[in-house]
Amino acid sequence: QVRGGEGMGSIVSRTGAKIAVNAAFFNMSSYDCYGTVINQGRPVTVYNDFSPAKSAITMDSSGWFSVENFKTNVSLTVNATDGSQQVAHSVGVNRFPVPGDGTRLAFTKDWGGSLGFAPKYAAVVDEEGFVTAAYQDQDVSIPSTGFVVVQRAARWDDTFARSLTPGD
Repeated sequence: QVRGGEGMGSIVSRTGAKIAVNAAFFNMSSYDCYGTVINQGRPVTVYNDFSPAKSAITMDSSGWFSVENFKTNVSLTVNATDGSQQVAHSVGVNRFPVPGDGTRLAFTKDWGGSLGFAPKYAAVVDEEGFVTAAYQDQDVSIPSTGFVVVQRAARWDDTFARSLTPGD
């Protein structure tokens, strides 16, 4: 799970990690990571606000280690049943939004069983990419497969959030 504090030794023991690097910034109160976490090739968190360019220790197929720089960009596209299309760029993944923040975020099971807050707009998306339910102003359960798209607060342009309707 993404949230909460855990000691480095405990993480290494629990995961069987061969290398552990504590190099990301995090919120001292919640322990939420201010960086990008990738686990087995899958982004678990994406947060580019304070450090858009990241560095990572990588190992190639021959066993050589190097430090590589990367940036993770997440965009979401809604292809509506009426043929229209809406795109949201710079989407965060599994990070707690600031109250009043209109940032668009995606939450997976790595976050937990539910959002833990009531966003202005939320839509549940299944593993095939279809919106199965849309909500306003309420906490939402996160599906075991798929994800939840969230916009915590109103924005000057709510077109993307309002276009998330079941069936799209």
